[in-house]
Amino acid sequence: MKCFVCQAELLGSKLLIRHFRLVHGFVPGKNLRLQCVEAGCSSVFGTFSGFRKHLNTKHAEQSDQNFDTTDNRETAESEGQICAQSFDQIGSVGEVATTSVLLKSNKSTLDMCASAVAQLKVAGLSQSAISGFVSSMEEVVFEIQSQAKDAALLCLSPNDIATKRKIESSIEHLKNPFTLLNSEAKRKRHFSEKWLTVEPTQIVLGTRFDSRRNKTTGTFDQVVVTDKFAYIPIFRNTKKKMPYKFSYFMTILRRLILWVQKKVYTNWVLYFTLRNFNPMFNSSLDNIHLCALFHAQDIRRYVFNSIIEPLVNDLKVLEIEGIKNPVSGSCVRGTIVQVTGDNLGLHGLLGFVETFGAQYCCRFCVLEKDCFQFVTTEMHALHCKRLQDDPTLPHFYGVKRVCLLNTLKYFNTADNFAVDIMHDILEGVAQLEVKLVLQYIQHNFLSVDDLAGRIHAFDYGYNQQRNRPPMVKLFGGSNDLGLTAIQDDKHWYLLLLFLQIVNIFSPALTEGMTIYLKHLIIEHHQLFKKLFPEKNLLPKHHIMIHYPQCIRKIGPILHMWCMRYEAKHKFFKTQLKSFKNIIKMLAKKHQSCMAMYWEYFSQYRLTLGPGKMVELSGLKGGIGMASKLGWIKHHGTEYRPDFICTEVACEMPVFCKIKTIAVKDENVLLCGTLMETLCFDDHYHAFTVRLHPDRLSKVVNVNELCYFKPFDVQMKYGTTDSAMHIVPYCHFMQM
Repeated sequence: MKCFVCQAELLGSKLLIRHFRLVHGFVPGKNLRLQCVEAGCSSVFGTFSGFRKHLNTKHAEQSDQNFDTTDNRETAESEGQICAQSFDQIGSVGEVATTSVLLKSNKSTLDMCASAVAQLKVAGLSQSAISGFVSSMEEVVFEIQSQAKDAALLCLSPNDIATKRKIESSIEHLKNPFTLLNSEAKRKRHFSEKWLTVEPTQIVLGTRFDSRRNKTTGTFDQVVVTDKFAYIPIFRNTKKKMPYKFSYFMTILRRLILWVQKKVYTNWVLYFTLRNFNPMFNSSLDNIHLCALFHAQDIRRYVFNSIIEPLVNDLKVLEIEGIKNPVSGSCVRGTIVQVTGDNLGLHGLLGFVETFGAQYCCRFCVLEKDCFQFVTTEMHALHCKRLQDDPTLPHFYGVKRVCLLNTLKYFNTADNFAVDIMHDILEGVAQLEVKLVLQYIQHNFLSVDDLAGRIHAFDYGYNQQRNRPPMVKLFGGSNDLGLTAIQDDKHWYLLLLFLQIVNIFSPALTEGMTIYLKHLIIEHHQLFKKLFPEKNLLPKHHIMIHYPQCIRKIGPILHMWCMRYEAKHKFFKTQLKSFKNIIKMLAKKHQSCMAMYWEYFSQYRLTLGPGKMVELSGLKGGIGMASKLGWIKHHGTEYRPDFICTEVACEMPVFCKIKTIAVKDENVLLCGTLMETLCFDDHYHAFTVRLHPDRLSKVVNVNELCYFKPFDVQMKYGTTDSAMHIVPYCHFMQM
């Protein structure tokens, strides 16, 4: 049997699996990919057991069954020779001794056990639970070794004392992998050596007196409390990928996006991502890196500048000196390009007022809240200077302090045009306006029960079924519907205008579209005030006015939103909390998790659904044998038999109904039937489509899609009209 990595020939599936573990260091995990190359087969598996079963059933003529009658000693010698040959093929010199193979095997087993323990840490188990698991597995391995020794001794003649002693000695020298992991100190040492874990640094902010109850007397005593926060240096965070990942990582370390969030429960968090990454990679939580973690109450005691000072010092070194790539010898420099986050977090970090009831509450202009007049942003530097000239001023035109980030060479808060459509639109303006329109519908057309029934019975399709809204709150005192961000009269036209605005938040835009967006926002805001004169425009309505300018400055703002950063919080929310030092504990667990993820980093991210091998020679290019699948995940996007946009022709999208999904040598092919786009129905804000009259077939590589997200088909509610509609999630632009 042949190895798909180095093309080495192995005698049977057992030796092939062991070859993968010992020579190539493959261990179980979510990124394990094993490819079969027997007789033109290209099946791919994510587990050793699945791959072994495939070899023994589909390629039985080459499997271990043909070697069952082989003498045990010859098999062992063959295995040793194969391992030695395999080591030679990857660069070792001379013949590899059996002892070296055993040592390599022991290390491979230890790495597998360590990965299993690390996955428990990532899942949020407490240290005591992990220690209990390791202790139990330690006893299991001891028992297995004892049974293996007894079974081997029973196969020998009672007079063969010499061989028995060798077997006993060999088994006694086998190290129990869980013994090397049976304490937190041992696990920490192993993880640090294996994955180069970057430990967080605790930095002291200051000391203060706090009242604590005395358990003995029941009275409150004044005790000295030291406030600290966890910081992960950028340099160590990047160098941890050395040596074989560091070169790749360094090629993209030029532009950083810093992200601030106001809370993870009671904590604030700073992340950073690398802007040179393709957006499909940045959407992966593995590529969102922790920068700092601190208590929310510390923001009230200390300004943000005290917390970001270590980060600014690192960034200054990165701007001037850079980081040397040990592989190429070149020096890579970089800096922050944008700081994004929710509005409260951004205002706190960048030095603006942190209440949106203030007269000057916009970070882009010096408007007064009651007039909302558009003003340019160049006056920000003058406001900062006025604060420095007169320190007694609490704030000036919405500016409270000079942000320490302004001391960087290539960044200034006046040039920060990042906005967050998640908090502004999905959790702000959208929920307010949908709530008002639904209230209008309930008052004039439908009862509360009928409206709730329509919302519940609507066919949201497979891609949006998990975002089905719960029971909405139409008559509460708040502005929202109680939803999260994952979800023909003038009132209806207001929503249609809003949908047109949202669709322009696309991954690709032209300057003309930003001008169109400007007029859409003006028309939308004016209509809102006309329909709901008793309602005030939210500060988030005003921020929308700056969107066209922000897009012209930094490009599509879709790449700046907080959705994926919010998803990153799930890690911290699922961890068991130790309230003795929660900041340090969460930061350490996160760094261990990230180190493990980067160990298995790959630019190819495929999750395969159930399938079978078929011959697809009739398809485009005659690709021969390939895996035919029911579904597949490509960089987190799931494809099933639904609709995709293959191109834009004559300013109209061309859709295709997926029938078959095939994978051949990491190439994902979506095979289906073309649809004909008839028109864009303004009333439903959807494209009307039908099956192409000529029943044309289409095969497209997933990397060549015009827009990577799949679409659901919708039909009108409660009618016999069978027309099919596809609702766009962005503006379709001809490339």
